[in-house]
Amino acid sequence: MAVMLAIPQRWLWIGSASMFFIFGAVGTIFAAPEFPRVVHIAARSDGVPGKGTADDPFNGSTQSKFDAIMRKCGSGSDIILGPGTFLTKGNDDGHATDGFFLQPKTRLRGSGKGVTVVKLAALNFAENIHVAICTGAYGKGGGRPVDHDDVTVEDLTVDCNPRGLKLAPPNSNAATYGVQLSGSNATIRNVEVIGAYAMSGPFESFAIGIFAMTKNTDSALIENCTVREANGDYVTAIILGGDRGWTASGRLTGNTVLDTAWVAYSGGGTTNCIFSDNIADRVGFGFRFDTGEFSNVIFSGNAWHARKSAVLLTPQIPAARVGDVLITGNIFSSDEEPVVSLRSLNATPVKGIFIQGNVLRSSRSGNKAGQIERNSASRYSNVTVTGNHTSLPFDFPEVSHVRLSDVPSPPPPENKTKSR
Repeated sequence: MAVMLAIPQRWLWIGSASMFFIFGAVGTIFAAPEFPRVVHIAARSDGVPGKGTADDPFNGSTQSKFDAIMRKCGSGSDIILGPGTFLTKGNDDGHATDGFFLQPKTRLRGSGKGVTVVKLAALNFAENIHVAICTGAYGKGGGRPVDHDDVTVEDLTVDCNPRGLKLAPPNSNAATYGVQLSGSNATIRNVEVIGAYAMSGPFESFAIGIFAMTKNTDSALIENCTVREANGDYVTAIILGGDRGWTASGRLTGNTVLDTAWVAYSGGGTTNCIFSDNIADRVGFGFRFDTGEFSNVIFSGNAWHARKSAVLLTPQIPAARVGDVLITGNIFSSDEEPVVSLRSLNATPVKGIFIQGNVLRSSRSGNKAGQIERNSASRYSNVTVTGNHTSLPFDFPEVSHVRLSDVPSPPPPENKTKSR
């Protein structure tokens, strides 16, 4: 027997067998309402929780409030952060109560670099790696790696806050990252990361990165991003790569890296990728590759000044496929090491390196002041070096499969170097 209770502007049906409840739109709802797809969050100072709309945004004024709201945003969310600073605990080990993960098909956008700031506010040193904004687990904790496709992060600054978190050399117990996404169609655009931290040891920091963690991924884009003021000596500023044998492909274009002691740009597990119109200054290496696959890659229109090499290709895994790399139309300079360095550290063959039409400068002097070097002719085949503007000789051996054609004409005017 069922009983119908008449209630103004709502109704309640009580089934004697199933005993379930249905309330009308005005009545009390036992289950929480579905979280909105479009979510507005503000650093409110009025203490009002808000409804998540543009006129009444959620209150993300504290670390706990902001992280809690972000954890409720499901797949397909469009998250809009207003001006101000948003504190986060950061996440990397898969613990659901630490920070947050961006779900598939999520778009997170701020109000502009320096206008919206997401700031790391707490560390658990037992977990070692902390990422301010990420899609899944990367550390050695309890989480499993994931690939969440179609995620975009744009128009904001991430402050890794090394001073506030008391991260300073020689402390090597923690590494802080800015933005790490994994999956196809991932985009990081117009994002600034300040103060990423890591010291030499097991925990390298990647300030901005897109990875392939559980499958080969494609269509990655890192565009118009800035990394500066990295803290420590083991920070790679911007990377596109894969893990556990997976590969990532895409474009890195229009980015700027300043004041990074280790590496400005990197790839490993990288294929079908273009690095174009990127700037690096006051960095250790302009670009460094050492592990995984690296193939079908183009460097074009970049302007990099490095303390060490502007480009270092140093494969370390014998089974890796390395080759089919075109380096053309760049302005590269270095202080301490050859501008372009090819160093195979084992029997890994490197097939197909074409270095053409670049401006190569070095402050090195003496007989070993080569612009381009390689440590083993037997491991490199189909290497072509031609039409580069430089005043110094190349420093690797003359062998039949290498064609050297230096053009010692003066470099183009300084104003042709792309600036930001």
